[in-house]
Amino acid sequence: MFSGTLQLKDSCEFRGRSFDADGEHWEIGENHKVLKQEDGSIKLVTLEEVKKTIDYRQYPPVEWIPSVDSAEGRIRKDRKGKNSTQYLVDSIIYVHGWLEKPKVLLLLLPTILRNNRYNLRRIDSAIADSIVLPLLKIFYEIIMEIRITDETQDPRILPGTFAKRKYGETMLETLDKISTSPVFNPDIEMTEDERFLDTFKRMRLLFTLI
Repeated sequence: MFSGTLQLKDSCEFRGRSFDADGEHWEIGENHKVLKQEDGSIKLVTLEEVKKTIDYRQYPPVEWIPSVDSAEGRIRKDRKGKNSTQYLVDSIIYVHGWLEKPKVLLLLLPTILRNNRYNLRRIDSAIADSIVLPLLKIFYEIIMEIRITDETQDPRILPGTFAKRKYGETMLETLDKISTSPVFNPDIEMTEDERFLDTFKRMRLLFTLI
C-alpha cells in the first residue's frame, strides 16, 4: 500500500513511479487525472481496472467549523446540495449566523431545506433521521415565522422569538452530533453490521408510519 498527497485546485495528473538500483521506473500507461467538480467533489479519470486499485475520497475532508462567509459561498456554489455532509454543516452555520437578521434567510433557506430533505432520504439512516429531522423542523418553522411577520413589526421580535425557542443552541448541538456520528463523519468507523442494522431500523420505522 502506497499513499501520497496531491495539491488540487481545478485539476491535476499523476502517475506512479518507483526507484531501485537500476534507477527510476514509471508506471506504464497514461497519467491518471483528478478533477474538482463544481460542487467540490473529486472525480478520478482513469481506466476502470485502475480505479479499483486506488483508494480516494470522492469529497474533500469536511470543514466542521466554517465561517459564515465560506459556508454561504459553498451553499451558493453547490446549488443542489450534492456534497451532503458539508452542505448540512454549512446550512447550520449559515442559518445560525443570520438569526439576528432573519429576513435575509428567505433568500436561501427554502432551497437549503429542500436539499437537506432530499439528502436525508438518500442517506437512508435511522441515526441520520434522529439527528437531522429536528433541525429541518426548525428550518421550516423559521421560514413560516418570517413569512407571516408583519413588515411593520419591530425587527427585534423575530430574533427574540428564535432565542426563546433556543434555535441557535439546538443548531450547535446538532452540529456536534453530526461531527461525532459515523453516518456523517468518515473518520469514525462503523461496521457493516452496524450500518445494516441502522438501515434496517429506518426501513422498519418507515413501514410503521405507513
